[in-house]
Amino acid sequence: LIDRVLFGQRSPVGQILGVLLSTIGVIVVVVQADISLLAGFRFGFGDVLILGGVLVWAFYTSLLRLRPAVHQLSFLLVTFVIAALCMTPLAIAEWNSGQRIILNAELLAACAYVAIFPSVLSYLLFNIAVERVGAGRAGQTISLMPLFGAGLAAALLGEPLHDYHIAGMALILGGIALSVATARGAPAVANDPVHKCR
Repeated sequence: LIDRVLFGQRSPVGQILGVLLSTIGVIVVVVQADISLLAGFRFGFGDVLILGGVLVWAFYTSLLRLRPAVHQLSFLLVTFVIAALCMTPLAIAEWNSGQRIILNAELLAACAYVAIFPSVLSYLLFNIAVERVGAGRAGQTISLMPLFGAGLAAALLGEPLHDYHIAGMALILGGIALSVATARGAPAVANDPVHKCR
């Protein structure tokens, strides 16, 4: 939708249906296939923040086509520095409130994990995917997060996989497959002005 508004990029009907199918799959996993949970849902401040984050991520994905002709890692460095500067006032406020971080081996290991995998590697691979297959198809990969979460919880924490996990996985993967099949043979991003760094 944002791609269409900002750049006039039209998505095939099949790709739109694929996104809807994947979204339904995510909802199935989140509500554990119990639709009655949606009836009692009330928006809280945290939900507003999440929706705001989703909107910002959508803009980020779409605007990646305007990335300057610099190396991917250089681009990541600049974005991370900007993010750190934006978070600095919050860190100062937390410090002034008396909150302190206790450094230990577990915290350092967690920081290293977050820095390497969800940050550098994830953003790098996502940016490359957007450059190669377009924002619409690459952006849909975010719907895989609940599946990875359930899979890691089962593998690392011994939590059981339920029928709704399987149903959600089928819907999500089916939606992604539909989007890919619809867009196959078409250019990844028509008239895309993204600058590629070789």
